[in-house]
Amino acid sequence: MLIYRLSGASVILSGIVKQCPIYITYTNVNGYLIPNFPYKSGEQMEQPGKYGFLRRDYLKSHKNSLYQVMLLQDTIGEHLLEVDKVARKAVQSFQDHLVRRKSRIVTVIQ
Repeated sequence: MLIYRLSGASVILSGIVKQCPIYITYTNVNGYLIPNFPYKSGEQMEQPGKYGFLRRDYLKSHKNSLYQVMLLQDTIGEHLLEVDKVARKAVQSFQDHLVRRKSRIVTVIQ
């Protein structure tokens, strides 16, 4: 494991900008140095579904600067999961509405 020190990183604490060294550890894999970046949480991250990936593709194609900002701030995963959850809920609600409507139509015809 290799440790490198980056100088010149700025951290804002209570409105005061302070210079802080950043230490990044790397693992050597077949001659390539791979940085050891931990997840925000210790558990396995949930994967977005169909609607999350559709949102990601839209952001990449039409709102690339927003996508890049979210990617750098590490908020893209949470955003895609939320979009996927809301879209699935809306689709389920719409399907339930169609089922109820169809059952009323069948009742009226009989």
